[in-house]
This record gives sequence, structure tokens and C-alpha cells, in this order.
Amino acid sequence: MPKASFVIYGCPYTAFEETKDIEAFVVPEPNRTLYHLNRNTHRILNMVGFSGVKDVRLVGCSREFIEDFSALLAEYPAAGFRLDIEEKKCTAFSRHVTGDPNGADVIVVEGQPDLIPIAHQLAREKWAKIVLVDPTSDQEATAFAANLKDFEECNGLARQNGLNACRAFIEKKLGAGFLSGSFSSATFITKLPFNLYPFRFPTGHLRARVAGELATAGLLKARTPRLQAGVTVILDSGNTQVAAASEYGALRDLLCSSYGVLPVHKPADLGDFQHFVEDIPVDLIFLTAHSIQMALTNLEATFSFKGRMCRAQYAVDRGISSIPQSGLIGCQTSYVPIEVNGVSWKADECERELFLKFAKVEMDASLGMKPKDSEFENIKITVATNTTPIRFPAKCIKCGDDQNFVPLTHTIGCYYFPLVFNNACASFSGICEEFVPDASFYVGTTRGVDSFSAVEVVNKFAQNLGNMTVGEALFKAQYPFINDYTPYLLAGVPWLTIPRFASPAAAIMKASSLLKDFRYSNTGNAREDHTRSVFQEQQRNLLLRQLFPEGPKT
Repeated sequence: MPKASFVIYGCPYTAFEETKDIEAFVVPEPNRTLYHLNRNTHRILNMVGFSGVKDVRLVGCSREFIEDFSALLAEYPAAGFRLDIEEKKCTAFSRHVTGDPNGADVIVVEGQPDLIPIAHQLAREKWAKIVLVDPTSDQEATAFAANLKDFEECNGLARQNGLNACRAFIEKKLGAGFLSGSFSSATFITKLPFNLYPFRFPTGHLRARVAGELATAGLLKARTPRLQAGVTVILDSGNTQVAAASEYGALRDLLCSSYGVLPVHKPADLGDFQHFVEDIPVDLIFLTAHSIQMALTNLEATFSFKGRMCRAQYAVDRGISSIPQSGLIGCQTSYVPIEVNGVSWKADECERELFLKFAKVEMDASLGMKPKDSEFENIKITVATNTTPIRFPAKCIKCGDDQNFVPLTHTIGCYYFPLVFNNACASFSGICEEFVPDASFYVGTTRGVDSFSAVEVVNKFAQNLGNMTVGEALFKAQYPFINDYTPYLLAGVPWLTIPRFASPAAAIMKASSLLKDFRYSNTGNAREDHTRSVFQEQQRNLLLRQLFPEGPKT
């Protein structure tokens, strides 16, 4: 059923009052910190476009977001969007939000105003019950994170104590009444992953910061035909499984009846990861590489920007990648900013936009090349001395060529919101946050899982996807392993489904059509556009060959 409107809100009270009796997609104004300034605005625009909704309402949004979003819409006049900018009208909710008190599915949401419209949207879609819990304090979150780290990384008594402390926190928040209940599914819109508790029904987690985007992406993927990409990507680093067979072969056999499967070779170096994850529109991504904490190099830079002397301190990891059989070589740099002009990156007055602009010329400058942006001059980069070593704040993916892939500043699946199954050890709390904004579902592990179990779970999950919801598919795939904890967690709405194609021919032809269209899109960077175009055309040809593996018959 088409939606009446797409509502982006800065004021949750007004948004709730305006949408409680109509069909609408409802998402909060995106977070504007760290690297996600313009990226979040583009993601929201893509959600609006894929929804098919023409009436877009900005309810109580900030001036900065209104300006950014309005400018983006103006670039697509042919789309016919109708934009309505509405002022904040309410300062409280007019009634208690309960959803359907007899609902078989339940939405557990922290009592934060920003989250109530999202919970209400989901409850209305499923006729689900809403349960409010107290918001998680910073002190509780810190303690939970420390115990979760012990559970994920320690052994023996320390690991068990960490798990017990996490479970005790969840039991206290939910109460005995909830824990004794029986539901079809539970969706937790909470700061922490309550589904770590071993519930006897499918669960999903929407972290508070990205709950609106993740819920909407899941709804779009499940219900919008134009988001079916026809491609599954299985990225196997080639050396992940030591004691058991790799997942690649079995997954390929399971999925090739409904999708085109890439890559056609098993090993995956950094270039494979980067381009397959960023430049191919996909429905499913399976990762079998290791996850690690990556050590960074501390650097200091001085430069002139528009005639003003500036300086920045940051940490980096640099990688050089190649695409097999393509002759293409690219560079990837992962940045962790520390200070800009002596002001901490986390401080409100920090010139973050200046660093973002600098980062676009930093790689060329580090190689001794003249920056493409003439506003930057006299760039000097040196290794910082007497500084505290810095590790990347989230886990990274260790690829088959011993390089690292960091999905922090990139688009996942060309905004086609794929399901991502990351079979690396402790991959839920480590890498989940970096994939989730551009995914519809993310599955990761809570700690190390042995090779045999990892292969068995992912294969059963892929097999189950054909006739089950995502939450049920994961629940039944890992059920034999559920005892004191849940090995695999789902970020996403558990009662939604992933579309499948009736035949590989239909899937591959849809993928081929999409990739043809993508060849003519460009970012304005000639080198990047050429690299992407060559890679996409190469993968399109490989997909088409899957229809005729033995070649044309004479």
C-alpha cells in the first residue's frame, strides 16, 4: 500500500500528532556529527525517492537540515516532490502510546521522545503492542559496554561474569512480566542490544541513534519492488576458515537459484571489498573475513585555506588496492580526526567542515601531489611524536591481502539497503554501527564462534530466508546454540522479509539493467567514476555468464 507522506522530524511531539492517524514513513532528522553531515541527508533523500511518496513534510527540523535537504530536492525537479516545511506545534504527547494491547508482536522502546514516532509507525504496520522502558543512562551504558567487552574478548570467569552482568541489566529493565511472556517477535528500540538475552522468539534491535533509518530501510526493502537488485555478494577472504570448509561454496549453491552471485572467485582483497560493497547494488552481503582492531598512524598537518593558516591533528590507516584482472589501482584512507586548529574534534566549536574538506585533498598531499582544490596551499604533513597510540574506534574487516576495510564513510550497496550477514567474531558490537545506516538488516556475532557452528548457522539462515521472516530465519538457524546467550544478533525489524526472485534469469536480468543505468551516473570525480564504471561493467558481464555457464550452444 503506498504511503501518504514521508515525514522527517526535528520535533517528535508534533510529528507524532501529525502522523498518528495517517499512513506515513516517519524518520528523525539525521545526526550531523562526525563524518555523517551530508551523507545522512543524501541517505534520507534516497529513502524518500525509493518510497515512491511525493509529499515530503519537514516537521520542526533545524534550519541547517531544511537548507541542505531543500537544496538536494531542487536538483531533481523531474521527480515532482512536494515539500512542506512545518513549524513545531506541540511540546508533549497527547496520549499514552500502547499500540495494540493484544498484539502478538511487541515493540520495546525507551521512553525518549525521538523514538516514540518510530515505535508507533512499526506498531501500526504490524498491529503490535508497545512497551515503554526507562531510558538508559550514560553510566548504565558505560557499565554495560565494559561487561560486553569482557564477554566478547575474555575467557573463563571474566567472560561469564560479563555475560551475567549484561543479562542482569536486561532483566532489570524489562521486568519479570515481560520475560515470562510469549510473543511472535520483539523489536527493541534501545541504546543497548537487549536481544543479547536468550529469548525464545525472534528478536531485532534498532539502536536509538539510527532507529528511524534502519526501520524505514527495512520497510522499503520488504515492500518496494524497485529495491530488488538481483545480486548476492559473498566476500570470502580466502583464509577465514581453518578447521572447516569455507562458506562460499555452500552459500553460492543455496542462493544462486534466486540471485546472481558475485564474486565469481573466492578470495577477496581490499579492492574487492571496497567496490563490491560500495559500487554494486545488492540484496544480500555475506562476509566471512576476520574483524580486528586496527592501529593507526598519528599525523599533524599545517596548511593555508583561503589564505588562513590552519592545522589539524588526525590518525590514519592507508591501503592500496587493486581490482583483479582490471588493471585498476586505488587508494583508501581511513581517518580519525583528533583536533582542528587546536580544538578537540568532539567539542561543539570544532571546525569539522574544514577537516572534511581537507580530507578530500589529504591523500594527494601525502603523495607529494598538488591538491586539486586551489583553496588549499602549502600543505605539510608530518608524523606526530610523543602522542598516545590510537586504534580505530570500531572493528575493521581484515581482507585476504592482509589489508583493512573500514566501512565508515561509504555507501553500502548503492543505497539499495541490503541485508548484511557478518560472520566474523564479535562482529555485532564492533562493526554493526558502521554498516547499519545503509542496510535494511545486519546480522553479527556477539563473540567468537567456532568455524563449524559459523558455517552451519549461515547456511541454515540462507536456506530459511526463502520462506521465513528475517528474524525467524536467524532464530531457527541458531536455535540449537541458544543457551546462556544468543550467538547471533539482528539489527533490524525481525518480522520483515527480504525479496527473492522466481529464477536466476529474472534476478540477473534485473541486475544487468541496474548496472547499465549505474554506468551513466557520475560523482564529478573522473578517476573514481571511471574506476566504478569499469568494475560495474566487468561484474555485469560475469553475471550474464552465469546464465550460460557452458557458453552458447551451436
